[in-house]
Order: sequence, then structure tokens, then C-alpha cells
Amino acid sequence: MAIGTVGGDQDIAAQLEQALMRQRPSARADLALITPQQLKAVSPILLASTASLDNEALSMAAARIATADFLLLGDVLSSNLNQNSGVVTAEFDNINTTGNERLLTSWRLIDVHTSRAVATRAVSMNTAVADETYPDLVEAIPDASSRLVVASARETWRELAPSVQRDQVELMIPWLQLGAIPTRSGIVDAHQGRWDLAEQKWRLATRRNPLNIAARHNLAIAQAAREDFPGAKQMLEKVSWPLSTRLPAESRFWLDQRHRQYHAAHGLGKPQLGWSFPDPPQLDHQELATSAEPVNIDELPWWTAIPFAKPPGWRWRDWLLQPLVL
Repeated sequence: MAIGTVGGDQDIAAQLEQALMRQRPSARADLALITPQQLKAVSPILLASTASLDNEALSMAAARIATADFLLLGDVLSSNLNQNSGVVTAEFDNINTTGNERLLTSWRLIDVHTSRAVATRAVSMNTAVADETYPDLVEAIPDASSRLVVASARETWRELAPSVQRDQVELMIPWLQLGAIPTRSGIVDAHQGRWDLAEQKWRLATRRNPLNIAARHNLAIAQAAREDFPGAKQMLEKVSWPLSTRLPAESRFWLDQRHRQYHAAHGLGKPQLGWSFPDPPQLDHQELATSAEPVNIDELPWWTAIPFAKPPGWRWRDWLLQPLVL
């Protein structure tokens, strides 16, 4: 993929170009990026020594020479960024309030071979939305305006390639079990984002204490965090009743759903071992509606006429605990 020079305010555009390169999705290791500087170097025509490669026709010609499959073109439509942050405020906004910065960009993804746009997207971000969507940037980038530019770059990538999203999963906390101390220590590391260290502690705990169900369960979650879904499923299969609780069963369903999403995002087929849970049946609601027949009261069993009679095949517990319909 070739990234063309972003149009609009040049100061903000230059930051966006750098942020796009830094925020490249790690899930797409097969995605090769061609920078705007590389495009300009292979361009057949140079407008001037200080002119940027902002012409779509020239960008397309350079992308073909660079043998790119797609060309990403962007424009800064409007912005309201803090001047004290070292970012120049663009037009269209008369009020510039610190902590309430806004940035509106427009993007087009063009197929270089056909010269047709395959995707268009307008990304509108402000400081509050950026901090809520990407809380990890708050501590990493203290400057609000720079943080907003990086968040806009992430939003752009989300439409072009699989991205990492924050998710929540419950970890098992051991109490009176062998290996409880290293297992709980790994939980602390996981909450602080050190999943690699947590995985090492949980793996060591399972080797020393094979009956430590909490360590096995948490180790499966750590394997899923680094996209080893088959290994995580095999690890959860070892957490079986009666030593397990309800939590591992819920984790199996969560893990299977994330495995499906991973295969769909990367265009992969069904895994060799299949899914842990079968696909839901495809019901034809129209056929079901037309096949339903009215109930003939005269053909109902005799016990339906007796008030509060237990139907045959029902257990007394189920019959007595059924909801009372008035």
C-alpha cells in the first residue's frame, strides 16, 4: 500500500503521515507500506523542489511505478488544535479551547490497477472521544493535540486492516491452592499489561502444580492474547469438571468467538479441528410461518383438561418450578 501526501494544513498533514507509519497494524505483518517520500522519489514528474506530491494523477503514476496495489489519499478538512502545542490551527474554526481540540479528515483507498476508489471514510475525532477510545495514548502522549493526531491515524487504519481492540475477560483467582502465589502474581502483571511475564508465571505454576485450575485457565487467556487460539483451546480442554467452575465454560465460548473473528478478519477458512461450538442453524422464518397449523382442541391429550396436571415426561421439580402464567 502506498500512502500519498496528505492534503490540507501541511503541519497537521505531516504529523498524520508520520502517525500512519507508526500506527501500522501489527496484525498485518504482510502489509508493505510505501511512504510519501518514496512515492515522490519515483514520481515521473516533479512540480517543484518544494512542492509535495499532492496531485492524484501524479500519485497514481508513482504508485504504479512503485508496484503498489493500493493508494491511500487523505485530506485535512478542518481542525481546531492548540497553537501552544506546536500545531498550527487550521481555518473553519474561530474558537480554540485547550482540551477541546477537533480534527476532521477524509480518506480514499484507490485500487492502483483499476484506478477506482474501493473505500472512502471521513474520520472525525475530538479530544474526549480520542481519550475514551484509546486510553493507552493518554499516558504515552501527554500533549492533547499530538494525541488527537495519533488517534485519528488509528481510526483510519481500523477501516483498512484488522486492528487491535480492547476486550475484557475474567481471570480465575486462586485461594487455597498449591501455586496460588505465582498465579496471583501473574494476575497483577496481566492487569498492568505485562502479559508475557504473566504467561511465564502461569506456565511455571501449571508445571509445578498440574491441578492448579486457575493457572491453566489464565494461561489459556494469555495464549489467546498473543493470538495462539488453538493452543489456548487445548489448554482449556484440560480444565474439566469436577475441578473446574463455571468460568472456564464461559471462557471457552469467549475464546471460540474471538477465534472466529480472527479467522474472518484475516480471510482464513475454518480451522482443521473445527469450532468449539457449532454454527447456529439457518432457519427459514417464512417457511416456518407458513408450515404452522392451527391446534385442534379435540385432538389434545386427555390430561390437558385436568387443572394443574403434570404432563407425561415432565419431572415434578420442573413442573413445580415452572413460571406461573396468569
